[in-house]
Amino acid sequence: MVWETIAARREQRRQKKEKTSTCRGESLPVVRVLDIPYFDGDMENAVNRVLPFIKSRSPFAVFTPGATVAARAAKEPTLAALLKTADMILPDGCGCLLAARLCGKRLKERIAGIDFAEKLFREAEKISARVFLYGAKEGVAERAAVRLRGKYPSLIFASACGYGEDPWERIAAFCPHVVCVCLGAGKQEAWIAEHKEKVGGVMMGLGGSLDVWAGEVRRAPRAFQRMGLEWAYRTVREPKRIVRLFTVPRYLLACALSRRSSKCQNKKKNKGNDGKM
Repeated sequence: MVWETIAARREQRRQKKEKTSTCRGESLPVVRVLDIPYFDGDMENAVNRVLPFIKSRSPFAVFTPGATVAARAAKEPTLAALLKTADMILPDGCGCLLAARLCGKRLKERIAGIDFAEKLFREAEKISARVFLYGAKEGVAERAAVRLRGKYPSLIFASACGYGEDPWERIAAFCPHVVCVCLGAGKQEAWIAEHKEKVGGVMMGLGGSLDVWAGEVRRAPRAFQRMGLEWAYRTVREPKRIVRLFTVPRYLLACALSRRSSKCQNKKKNKGNDGKM
């Protein structure tokens, strides 16, 4: 029965492909920071780009790496390759904006993954979309689903914890419009890359968002978020996170050096052109 449902949904997606291929074919505005092409737009623009894929349930992957994940990717080719499988990469954190500036570029704004997801939920209520929450410890995803149902009553939620057997077949049978995957950096991107074509819908790698939605973790106050200090608030509340921050200074230095290297190359090119004239 499960496989029949999956086959039927795949056929529907094939029939809708003509409607969505032009949208998928549009090139997103991006700013490349070292090897990561971050989406360069505001929240509204990002949401509008993704909505057609929610409505059609066409596969679309959204990753939200902050500076700590970007720093890991700079050292880990496997993670860097996984990030490139995304259809959209959001700059989740002020560290991403700083890294872009050090590279001599600018990103329009920080787009936090959890805020982006909730904006999508509000829009998805118009079509009574199905949302699957996958990840975190036993019971966390279920509690998150209960709380989110109260906030977005028109959405249909289902959930599975991030431990034990891979629930991808159950997720596919649910026929989700949106799948929030919260398995931690690296694991969630790998899972999405493996399953997005089989499951369909918009898949988002959202790290610890389920813990926030379930009420297990308090998010930083608005003032901290506006000042770009959410990372500091979380580190004070969870001191173990400080280990992750040790890789960031070296990453930011690499960004600054890449800008210097780019300037040197441009000077050499200009000298070569002057010599030809």
